[in-house]
Amino acid sequence: MEIESAKNAIIPQATIDNRSIKILIAEDNDYNALVANDTLLKYFPNALISRVSNGEEALSFIGKNECEIVLMDVQMPLLDGYEATRRLRKMGHQLPILALTASVIRTDLDKCIEAGMDGYLAKPFRDEDLISGISSVLSQKEVRLAERSERIDKTEKFKSLFLKVVPERLKQLKDTLSEGNVQEVKRLIHLMRPQLQSSGIALSDSDFDNIEHFSSNTATDEFNRMTETIIEAVKVQLESMQL
Repeated sequence: MEIESAKNAIIPQATIDNRSIKILIAEDNDYNALVANDTLLKYFPNALISRVSNGEEALSFIGKNECEIVLMDVQMPLLDGYEATRRLRKMGHQLPILALTASVIRTDLDKCIEAGMDGYLAKPFRDEDLISGISSVLSQKEVRLAERSERIDKTEKFKSLFLKVVPERLKQLKDTLSEGNVQEVKRLIHLMRPQLQSSGIALSDSDFDNIEHFSSNTATDEFNRMTETIIEAVKVQLESMQL
């Protein structure tokens, strides 16, 4: 059910967050739900707030609707907040969940975290506690998303550079090996090594070391075999990255 908007209140402009955050309040007590709703709308005036009355309704709502944060009462009929949170985590939902609890006993608070909640608010809560708790978990979520985006971006850049540079160097390596130019083969292997190892290629340090430390200037069958091992591994890596 959608909760009606709170009455207008004079709040310092610096504390206002105008994002349209989708918030779910899972609370069986109507008064507590209304207090949470009114407080949220003071500081998040554009928030889209919904309310359910037990853990089963929370699971159903989150399964069907987009939600960015949940305020989860821990004691509710049919399915309590602890078990609802555990089930959400098992289902793969990673949205922030803040416990609403009347208990401040350490073991009860630890139980919230063990269930998979991101934090807790003791009832009756103050405005600043509620807003601080929500702002904190939302900031953590944004950091995680930014870090994930950065990792993906770096991975794509590495892949692009690998596919641009390595095929040409692989061709040079094969040509140089066929010419029997040991020193040039060693130079190319040394040049390619950092990029190849950063790609997770199926080669060990010794595969590279054995070639780089090869002492003769004459290509032997063993030298050719070791170089061919690297060439084949590079081919496989290129094929896997082009998929």
